Amino acid sequence: MNRLLIVLLVLISVPCMAQFTVTQSNFPRQATFVDTVLSSNEAGIPLPTEGANQVWDYSNLNTNNTTVTVHTDATANPVFTDALNSYQDDVDFMGLAVPVTIFEAIDPSGFHFDGQSVSEINYPLSSITLNQNDSIKFKAIDDIYVGRINPLRFPCTYQVNWAGTQEKRIDFSLTLASASLTQAPGYRTSIVTDERDVVGYGKLLIPDFNGGATDTMDVLQIKVYHQVEDSFYLTGNPAPDSVLTALSLTQGSIKRDTFYVFYRADFSGSVLELNVLGDTITSAHYRPQAVNAIGTGITEKYNLSDMKYYPNPISAGQRLNINIQDGHIGAHQVMLMDMLGRQVSVTTLANQTTMQLEIPGGTPSGMYVILTTDATGAVVGRIKLQVQ
Repeated sequence: MNRLLIVLLVLISVPCMAQFTVTQSNFPRQATFVDTVLSSNEAGIPLPTEGANQVWDYSNLNTNNTTVTVHTDATANPVFTDALNSYQDDVDFMGLAVPVTIFEAIDPSGFHFDGQSVSEINYPLSSITLNQNDSIKFKAIDDIYVGRINPLRFPCTYQVNWAGTQEKRIDFSLTLASASLTQAPGYRTSIVTDERDVVGYGKLLIPDFNGGATDTMDVLQIKVYHQVEDSFYLTGNPAPDSVLTALSLTQGSIKRDTFYVFYRADFSGSVLELNVLGDTITSAHYRPQAVNAIGTGITEKYNLSDMKYYPNPISAGQRLNINIQDGHIGAHQVMLMDMLGRQVSVTTLANQTTMQLEIPGGTPSGMYVILTTDATGAVVGRIKLQVQ
């Protein structure tokens, strides 16, 4: 009851927000980072309203699962030359998990996927065909996608829409006794079409990492219509019906999905995604770290030139010295945050012109942000720090 009262008071007190635009400059996707996503698949998740100046309160979602994905630098990849980073995933083929490395890219037109590198793996098919000698072997290939889909287009603001088409491919060799096939070469093509409309903007609350509610965030609401059409080929020709039947496949099968996705400025991923089936939300995926996004529009109480900090770069385990001009002394809190807005270290000092912030031992190398706040919690300074 107390939590509900607090949320209601927060929602009543927030003013209507102005429209904003997400661009490449305020979508800080990094080459290397760790992405943490919480998920809920409980029944009764409400459908979101659409339109201007909405308030969406999803803070009561119960987290069922946590997924951590490591993104690594792919800027020097010789095949996917446009890629920014890559991460490991699985592609479904007849219920079989095919391991792939997905490559992401970003440019002034949008954030998109550049392609996939498929890993070799062999599966028996006896559970499907009832023949112990049947098998399918997925081949290692580098698949640069044909066409382009932008999950997020730049610039992105209320009432814009866009669409895209992309072709993906998985190669395999098939051994199937009923069709007299022995390691017959084949492939599946997936034609993906994607339509996105920015149907709303407003204030969003989601669960925090401790099961409470985050502060409100200004977000754009995008409605997505997603379709995948699969086609199957053997020895260069469409797979015969007898093979498709044996494998429980359908030529030209189509899968359609609808979902809502919410983005905010100055955060490098979606804040919330709601998967829709008819009039029901089947699952929700959210990133509480988005509440700590580093805003480029913060009005600081003094210029960065008034703050002197050293050493930079710095090593894990060292102390960072921060000097502030006498005219700005007072109670301050200094926070070291990674580029996803997660707090790494914090210290509070009062009425001092020199501060020291310890960089914890084991802190991964990379770019970090230091936020300095005053006694009221207002941001008074922001600096970037390289940990090496």
